[in-house]
Amino acid sequence: MEFDKVIEARRSVRHYRSDAVPESAVQAMMDAARLGPSGMNVQPWRFAIVRSAAARAALADATPSRFIGEAPVIIVCCADREAFAASDARYAGFMTPEVVNEQLTIASSIAMTHLMLKAADLGLGSCWIGLFDEQAVRAAACIDERYAVKALLSVGYPADEPPARQRLGVEELVLRAAE
Repeated sequence: MEFDKVIEARRSVRHYRSDAVPESAVQAMMDAARLGPSGMNVQPWRFAIVRSAAARAALADATPSRFIGEAPVIIVCCADREAFAASDARYAGFMTPEVVNEQLTIASSIAMTHLMLKAADLGLGSCWIGLFDEQAVRAAACIDERYAVKALLSVGYPADEPPARQRLGVEELVLRAAE
């Protein structure tokens, strides 16, 4: 699909068909995610791919967005807390724990965006979930403490076609530049 069409086609899908998502589609999404940029190219993102009904139900219990349990695949996006440990000495004074966490979140968010756009390209629906009980997600997806859970992504074939939502115009987004 042409890139502009992919961006226009992407929707937050909250109702899924029960059809299985092919492994080739999941692998294509992972390949898209791995190509995302990250500070110092540390590539801190890691993903738990959850398919079992029991684990998906446990993940649905870990968020108010219960619909994710309907999706045949839930991808848990994590960030390696140790990714910046060996970073270039030039950045040492800047890499406070807060900055490291922010960098992990930014890099993971970019990877998640790549996942969602590739899902749309493949005719799959997805929905980014950012509100969850991290410890419950960690337990359901067997995620080690080394990794910070950053987001969940439900993935599957849409049961319906959500309408496009209202978006701000470009003129509302661009701040006036300092002169």
